[in-house]
Amino acid sequence: MPAPAQGARALTFGAWLRRSRVLRELSAEEVAAATRLPARLLHALESDDAQAFPDRAYALHAVRASAAAIGLDADDAALRFEEWLATQPPGTLPPPVRQPGTARRILRTARAVQPTAWAVVGATLLACALLLFAR
Repeated sequence: MPAPAQGARALTFGAWLRRSRVLRELSAEEVAAATRLPARLLHALESDDAQAFPDRAYALHAVRASAAAIGLDADDAALRFEEWLATQPPGTLPPPVRQPGTARRILRTARAVQPTAWAVVGATLLACALLLFAR
């Protein structure tokens, strides 16, 4: 069995996405309108500019939406993007934006909600007990 041609996998993700869009005779503006993503992000995907996205999750969202608008399988496109991204040097995508104090804010909110939740549980149990004894 002969080995697959090297040229078949030599395309970057962006070149593959652009080729797929052009083969389906869609303009970048049509795909951008269908996905409601800015056209500059589609152009960034097609030119392999991962730095245009704030984080990996947003880039994957754009990949899936663009692939679906073009008529490709969104999961396959996301996997291709991840494979391509793995070949890139570390730090190609910026890390997710971390807001200082987020963990403390979540803990404060959880502590504030906990007494309220117990009050609701207690009131529900009391109402059930009153209904049972009222019979």
